Amino acid sequence: MSHEPVPRLQATVLGLAFASSALLAPLARPASASPTDEIFSDGFEQGLLFGWSSTAGWDSFAPPEFCAPPIGLVDTSGATVVGNGTPGSCTQAALVAAVNANNGAIRFECGGAPRTITLTSQLAIDDHLVIDGGGLITLSGGGTTRIIDFRPPFQQPRTLTVQRLTFRDGSTAHLPGTTTDNGGAAIYRGSFGTLNVIDSRFFGNTGPQVGQDVAGGAIYSFGATPTTIVGSVFQDNSCSSGGALGHLFAHLELVNSVVEGNQATGTGGNPGNGGNGGGIYSDGNDQTMSLCGVVLSNNHANARGGGFMRVSNNGVGPMSFDRTEVHGNTGVLQAGGLYLQGLQTTITDSTISGNVSQSRGGMTVFTNPGSQTLDMTNVTVADNFATGNLGAGMAVADAITGELLHVTITGNDNSGEFSFASAIAGGAGLSLDRSLIVDNDKTFVFENTSCNVTHSGGDVVQWPMFNEFGQAELPCAAGTTFQDVPIGPLQNNGGFTATVMPTDSSIIESLNGCSGNDQRGVPRGATCTPGAVEP
Repeated sequence: MSHEPVPRLQATVLGLAFASSALLAPLARPASASPTDEIFSDGFEQGLLFGWSSTAGWDSFAPPEFCAPPIGLVDTSGATVVGNGTPGSCTQAALVAAVNANNGAIRFECGGAPRTITLTSQLAIDDHLVIDGGGLITLSGGGTTRIIDFRPPFQQPRTLTVQRLTFRDGSTAHLPGTTTDNGGAAIYRGSFGTLNVIDSRFFGNTGPQVGQDVAGGAIYSFGATPTTIVGSVFQDNSCSSGGALGHLFAHLELVNSVVEGNQATGTGGNPGNGGNGGGIYSDGNDQTMSLCGVVLSNNHANARGGGFMRVSNNGVGPMSFDRTEVHGNTGVLQAGGLYLQGLQTTITDSTISGNVSQSRGGMTVFTNPGSQTLDMTNVTVADNFATGNLGAGMAVADAITGELLHVTITGNDNSGEFSFASAIAGGAGLSLDRSLIVDNDKTFVFENTSCNVTHSGGDVVQWPMFNEFGQAELPCAAGTTFQDVPIGPLQNNGGFTATVMPTDSSIIESLNGCSGNDQRGVPRGATCTPGAVEP
């Protein structure tokens, strides 16, 4: 039974036009081979996959709290006050004076209406400081200057907290892309600085558009100290790499946030002139990064990693994605959704869907020196598309070890002339257990449709059983049952992320010895179903 067509996001998300829709055109899935952009019939009036999305847009509310925030709002009741209660009293001069005086915290009294303060030069901060916008203040770079430059003294750790602020139209685009110092058009966080961002928004910030290492249209973090971001939104930011966020040797914790419609505008990658990580880009060694309750959607990279790209050069890099949606991103050369290299990666309760690239539409996992791992539990990989020859869903280097447990991989499509392995390409070191690998597709009539490696593991349901030429398909796992099972569309079935629900009674609760929860957080009983969710 064929997979039910699933609507995919267009270049419009949350009512905002994706600025580079023209760049997407060469990679668009042919109409004859793809679901059309149509309205969901399940209450998702805007065609959105996220159950908590709203037609009101991000200007009216913060993202929901799916994950426990690691930091909270700072009390600024005793802060230095900018303004006397009138809009006209909240000026650049008053803000600069408060920053220079720095008694540890700043808040604003500009009246009850939103107020924009446009800067003509960046705010230079080198000490501990909290800036609280109260949900009403926008700091604008006016398209001519960076907004905040945070550089603590050498070996003197300092913390900057920005909360309930909007950062708009910061710009370092006029600066050369030959140095990492020119990234971070809204905020540059230097070495020895800890940056906390809480309930804030970043719109239309622009870094240098070309350069091998320059990154972070909104925020650039340099050095082995943490950047923690909670409850925040990044839209329509751009830089050569890391359209929204760029990191070098920096730790990142991103929680309950949205990274949508950002662009990595460079070309060629690294080495080259950038274009990696349409939403987020990270490079370096040893740093720890985690995303929980995050939406990475409709970001675009001219090279690799449309949604997210991270490389650890020494092969040590703990990386986790939890309750995260990676949807509708585009990477021109490779990895429409996630590009991961040299990492120890864990993905749980997450969905990777509708991403597009010339090669490896959903995700790519490569090695660097040392031992790298990939563990995925309760993950849906659906409706990703590659115009090249392999790995529309995911491609994994054979040296990567780990387990894919209770994953659903469906509806992924390769259109290359000699396409194969549309579900999982490579990954010989992975075990595959209790999973559903069905209704993936490709153009080439020969070769294997689903996998080109038989993984260790079992309790896997797979379809099709034969390729279009009639040759028997390679089983994706040692313990595989070939069975044509009906499944529903990718949609809101409850929980944190979009999922695909199996509907065939013959596989529902067909496995024994089960425990834990499914992708939605629904408890599994002693018997359970192959794939990420329990019907």
